[in-house]
Amino acid sequence: MWEKLRGTMWNPPAAAAEDPARRRTYVFALEQAEQMFRAAAGTGSLEDRLGYLQAMTRPYDGCWWLFPAARAAGRSLHPLMAWWAALHTLSMLARYQPAEWAAHIDIDASRHAVAIESLLKRAMSVDPP
Repeated sequence: MWEKLRGTMWNPPAAAAEDPARRRTYVFALEQAEQMFRAAAGTGSLEDRLGYLQAMTRPYDGCWWLFPAARAAGRSLHPLMAWWAALHTLSMLARYQPAEWAAHIDIDASRHAVAIESLLKRAMSVDPP
């Protein structure tokens, strides 16, 4: 399985193929996921491996999610902090770069508009963890 996924590093899917920043993020996330799964595979029984994966993930909104973690911090980003970071970033863009913000949310011209709208709608309906 990892051989096939690793092959996508050189030929990433859709948006990651078009944008260098997204490509870097995709490759780093893929490498981090592979490291976690490989480490989990070498720990012994199925229960041990599931326990390891659950230690690397967080329950959120009814599922287990991989949230980013700084290498020095042993724990992943809390979902509330992930929402705060995303919404804070968008608010700073809207406040300090209004022309760029308007361009990003232009549904007829921006490839980001639908994703931003979806994120903001989801943010209004999500309960803090």
